Amino acid sequence: MTKRANRLGISIAPLAAPLWFAITGCASGPPPEPTPLPVSAEADSTLRVPCEAAIRKAAAGGQRVYRENEVEPAAELIWEGRGPKYPGEIGTLQVEFVVDSTGRVDMTTLRPLTPASPNLFRSVRVFMATARFAPALIGERPVSQCRKFESQFVAPSVIRGPASRR
Repeated sequence: MTKRANRLGISIAPLAAPLWFAITGCASGPPPEPTPLPVSAEADSTLRVPCEAAIRKAAAGGQRVYRENEVEPAAELIWEGRGPKYPGEIGTLQVEFVVDSTGRVDMTTLRPLTPASPNLFRSVRVFMATARFAPALIGERPVSQCRKFESQFVAPSVIRGPASRR
């Protein structure tokens, strides 16, 4: 199991096995992660410099797309209690995209940053098409910003109550 840190920098790996046991009752731990699909050489070269393709495309059209360190505050997802729909398989997918000045995702800029199955990407793409963000600001002016989003897909578990007694 790989170590991951949450936003506060706290490693969650030590918590994963006990949590898995508490939810499922299975001591063996979660199933192994699926093998990621290979990324083409062309896509791999663009992964090294996040958002650059979107920034160049916007500049060619006479517009500006800002990076996260250039705006205050950054575009934030307006959470409505739902995320991407579980696609029937486990995995993690990180994508990047441009949030325009109205808070909508420019779907032409959505692309995966990590290799993953088409089902995971399809689920995130459907979610992003309806997701709303509070746009990034420079001063009081809303601007377009390149963002990243990570979604972790885990198998839904059935939480059972105590067995009924007869």
